[in-house]
Amino acid sequence: MYIVLKNGKRIYGRSWDELVLNLKHSTYFKQSVDEYMKGVAERAKIFDRSEIQYNNSETFLRELERIGIVSLDTSKIRRIK
Repeated sequence: MYIVLKNGKRIYGRSWDELVLNLKHSTYFKQSVDEYMKGVAERAKIFDRSEIQYNNSETFLRELERIGIVSLDTSKIRRIK
């Protein structure tokens, strides 16, 4: 699965958690994944008053898609049984 950023860059991952980790690694922020998601949520609120949920990786990415920050392609997501 992957996400496409507004600039066209694709970030890949085999799971929601890996995808958020790879997204975090594509930035210069040196923080935990939880801190990264919280920071993105805070910046979204400042930027255009968008409030996003970030209690887990899937919710975080779906919220970023909802507010138009990324596009998701989940066609190859690994399903947990």
